[in-house]
Amino acid sequence: MNTPTNFIVIAALLVLIIAVFVLSRRTQEEQFDERQLRVRADAFRIGFFSMLGAVLAMMVLFSWKPWVDMVDPLFTLIAAVMISFLVFAIYCITHDAFFRRKEKPASYLLICIGVMLVNLGAALKNIKNGTLLVDGKVTLTPCGNIMMGGTFLIVAIVLTVKMLADRREEEE
Repeated sequence: MNTPTNFIVIAALLVLIIAVFVLSRRTQEEQFDERQLRVRADAFRIGFFSMLGAVLAMMVLFSWKPWVDMVDPLFTLIAAVMISFLVFAIYCITHDAFFRRKEKPASYLLICIGVMLVNLGAALKNIKNGTLLVDGKVTLTPCGNIMMGGTFLIVAIVLTVKMLADRREEEE
């Protein structure tokens, strides 16, 4: 295996280990309450419609020749998924429905930071090699890494702000 493949495999294993650790700490008493389930249902609905909007925008953009020449379809599809995920995550975090009862957001914050660092590290490697474009197109490998890193950076920022706001409320 070459160095980038080793890095990707190690990063994927690290994320998997962290996810298993977080999932193993859950118990039955830490489930979502009724209010959280209602908010999550709203978040799924909003996320679904944001995905539909992004896919419709993608369809319109792919009827425009300059877009087709500049952007890979897979990048656009993943961008639609990331937009939908971002809408869902921000809505749930801001409405206290992202975490189960008694669940600590710090572990998710660490996962977000880990995913962000892995993606931005891969993107920086491509920037160091001289380009973000592959054959003159925006593709998933370098530009998608930036997009995913940015998405998880935004989620990490929202989580941090929410954690600070909750801590301030508890102190008052």
